[in-house]
Amino acid sequence: MKSFLFTFAVSVLLATSAFVIPNPDRSNIETEMFVPPQPIVTVAPEISERHAGRVIKVSLTIDSMGRPKSIRVMNTMKEMLINQITRAVSQWEFTPATRDGVAIETRVVLPLED
Repeated sequence: MKSFLFTFAVSVLLATSAFVIPNPDRSNIETEMFVPPQPIVTVAPEISERHAGRVIKVSLTIDSMGRPKSIRVMNTMKEMLINQITRAVSQWEFTPATRDGVAIETRVVLPLED
């Protein structure tokens, strides 16, 4: 297998509030200052050439320490490929999202493409 470097649209996607699900019980939601998580270490999975050009969506939670967890590949594909992607993404590190200066857990969906 040939290793492909993935282009991560993380900064653009995480910079939007589309991935933040506001809590309707909070009355001060308009005054909250949300800063999305940002990747600081990424590891590219080993992917065969036949998957070149394919966008792979990965859903994950980034905890308040910046560690990925609950990683799930949303595309339908072979279990071996899902395991390779999950293993690579589990090694990533992020600056955690913050709300009003406090690190918080955040759920995101990342499109990975070669």
